[in-house]
Amino acid sequence: DYKTAYSRITEYISKDSSNTEALFIASFASLKLKRYAQSLSFIERCLLRNPENEDYIKLHSKAKEKLANVTKTERRFGI
Repeated sequence: DYKTAYSRITEYISKDSSNTEALFIASFASLKLKRYAQSLSFIERCLLRNPENEDYIKLHSKAKEKLANVTKTERRFGI
């Protein structure tokens, strides 16, 4: 389950923050848990290390889109 995966991978990242695969997994799990700002933060760290990776680019785009939609909804309803 994504909650467990997120918990374990973020614990791992706290010990080794340079592992881009771990950051990618954390971004993906965050996206599935609807933690879009966290997802974007993790994937941006991946892109800093490997800006041409297509998987990173795709996940970045998706996280950015989801966060924008949430932000738009919050503005619309004054949340």
